[in-house]
Amino acid sequence: MKTLIALLLAVATTLVHAQALHPPEIAARQYVLLDLTTGQTLAERDADAATDPASLTKLMTAYLAFAALRDKVVVPSQMVNVSTVAWRAEGSRMFVEPRK
Repeated sequence: MKTLIALLLAVATTLVHAQALHPPEIAARQYVLLDLTTGQTLAERDADAATDPASLTKLMTAYLAFAALRDKVVVPSQMVNVSTVAWRAEGSRMFVEPRK
């Protein structure tokens, strides 16, 4: 019985390692997939290359928004007024009409 269990564990371990050797095909120049509980890198492509973030402003806005939600400074049902000046500004927009 112990031999059978050892054999099954060996086969399972081999299958897990065989699957981990083939990272998924992702349409990105660089990526890193981490297991946050162990810190192990599960898959990566060109992870050490220097690159600019896609949009640091959007990342920081999301960070601050989620921190405010976590701390209950704002709630999801809270209304946000969009000014006409902000609505007409150049750049990325949320497509929210003024005063709605």
